[in-house]
Amino acid sequence: MTVLNCRAQNGVDEKYIFLNWYIKHNNTYALSDSLIDFPKVELDGIKNLNLPDAKLSTTDRQAMIRQDRQNKSIRILDTTLLKGVHWKANGKYKERTLITLPIFSIKRDVAIIYRKYYCGPLCGQDCMIVFVKKKGKWQNSKYDPPCVEY
Repeated sequence: MTVLNCRAQNGVDEKYIFLNWYIKHNNTYALSDSLIDFPKVELDGIKNLNLPDAKLSTTDRQAMIRQDRQNKSIRILDTTLLKGVHWKANGKYKERTLITLPIFSIKRDVAIIYRKYYCGPLCGQDCMIVFVKKKGKWQNSKYDPPCVEY
């Protein structure tokens, strides 16, 4: 699987390094190996996103939107590169967590993913999540985008 504009560390795609961190530090119950796309409304929001703890230039925003376009050709996660997920257990549960591949700022100090959690016909959440790298470590941004709950 080839992903453009990604840096690698020890041969592992940067996107999967980030996703491994995300899975380890966030509730990813019943993670699906199917990838979802950023909704258009969220991509439009990136054009005007003002973060209290990081700066995104116009070039950053354009690069992030280009990354999302490149990610659209990839439909499933490479599960061999993700640790700590019991993929076979997903078939037992009705709940599902679906995520996008992360998109990064040019300096790789801001990462954004979109996450959907489905727990039934009238139960779930869709949310864009923003992360900022401070002193070499990822953390949730102080920007708290609204989530859709149903």
